[in-house]
Amino acid sequence: MTGAARLALVALAFAVATTPKAVAQQPALPSLVRPMQVLLLADRSGSMSSDYDQFTAFRAKYPGIRPVDDLRIELPRSLLSGLRQDAAVQFGSFGRSFLFSRFVAPDRAALGAAMAETEQDGGPSPIWDAMSRAAASLAERDGDRIVLLITDGRASGNVLGFDDALNHALAAGLRVFVFDIHNPSDLDAKNRRVLDDPNGPNRDLRRIAVNTNGGYIVVSRPSRISLPRAVETIVKDLSAARRDLSR
Repeated sequence: MTGAARLALVALAFAVATTPKAVAQQPALPSLVRPMQVLLLADRSGSMSSDYDQFTAFRAKYPGIRPVDDLRIELPRSLLSGLRQDAAVQFGSFGRSFLFSRFVAPDRAALGAAMAETEQDGGPSPIWDAMSRAAASLAERDGDRIVLLITDGRASGNVLGFDDALNHALAAGLRVFVFDIHNPSDLDAKNRRVLDDPNGPNRDLRRIAVNTNGGYIVVSRPSRISLPRAVETIVKDLSAARRDLSR
């Protein structure tokens, strides 16, 4: 065997011996997908209870007519349609008391049962106390922590204030998406919606959405069917991104 041939064999043997080991030692790429934790927090105070109850009463009286959708059915359906399957969902409500369900997967039966755990009607509207409890509920869970807050913004009966709620939300790494339910009569003397005034009564809802990198969505009471659609749009957008949503 010539010297050149011997040198070629040595080079081939070295390549075979080292190439698999080098490939095996390459670090794996980190996953861009984080777990998604979603809490749908509903205001069930006196000013909001009728928004839920009238759907059931109307459907019982007129079973063949569906002019509007029952939020007890449509909101879980919106989450089921919008969320990716590895998400975890919790329901919460506030009014006479604070009720929080267990965390469940986006499964039709599980979502309906979890929402049923938070049924209540009437009472004050301690929005900021409820937001602080939501922060405590999500703080220990890994991943992107999303709160979908449904309220008309008429805060009452709070022990804590807005600043407390915002600080707790920021400390827990929440993103808060506010669905602000309003009446067409929410107009000022110049025929401009009070809700469009940055210094108006619902300015704190806007502030908590903006400061947590969330979103603020206005929903008109007469067209409540837009609420489930708005919820579905938000969760689809969050699910489709499939990336680290932390700020």
